[in-house]
Amino acid sequence: MLMLDNSTASTQKIFFANNASTHAQIYGTTASGALTIESDPSNNHSSSLINFKVDNVQQMLINNSGVGIGTDTTTGGLHIYRPDAQIRLYDTTTSGSQTAVRIMAYNCLLYTSPSPRDRQKC
Repeated sequence: MLMLDNSTASTQKIFFANNASTHAQIYGTTASGALTIESDPSNNHSSSLINFKVDNVQQMLINNSGVGIGTDTTTGGLHIYRPDAQIRLYDTTTSGSQTAVRIMAYNCLLYTSPSPRDRQKC
């Protein structure tokens, strides 16, 4: 067990460093109860990232371009990949877990027939 306890400091830190150059750090502040995880806080590297893996499979990647969940694509913001093309947001304030929003994507073939009801076939 690793425990950081300092009664005189308001911030406790774990540093990952090489030759006195900090490459990453994890710290908690008692004033706000915040936990911060930083990759390359001194900006010494150009392609820093925070990577979350489960069973040696990348599940989430954060870098200075964005966030990728289920993918390593982060360019331009948030990218979410699911093989079943579903994203669900749950409302847990009600009894059980109720689906508040469900976003589904399908590949569609659009037709250009004269009738408006025949134009979309999914």
